[in-house]
Amino acid sequence: MGWRKTHTISVKTGSYTTRDGQTKNRYENVGRVMTDDSGGKMYFLNRTFNPAGVPMNRDGDDAVLLSIFEDRPKEGQLAEDDFPDTPPALRALATPPEPAKQPVVVGAGADDIPF
Repeated sequence: MGWRKTHTISVKTGSYTTRDGQTKNRYENVGRVMTDDSGGKMYFLNRTFNPAGVPMNRDGDDAVLLSIFEDRPKEGQLAEDDFPDTPPALRALATPPEPAKQPVVVGAGADDIPF
């Protein structure tokens, strides 16, 4: 079967309070763990992840804590391994495409510059 994504690597970027007063942590996904059939693992970090942007912890330690979360299907969702005999082409048809990312323009547009 080869390599498959089994875990997500995340970093805590802050916390927030829910409507009912609970404090929860906010995480950003910064990478993934790939596992092969023999149990070997490869760790990938996104090129855009900059550990210098992660808030320092209370102790002033400048290490960055990365959390690794196991990928599990959400309730009502089927895991890819539930249908191991499904051909990849058919599996691709059943997987909804990811929405296209739109470019972000920051600042004034070319027509807004007063000359």
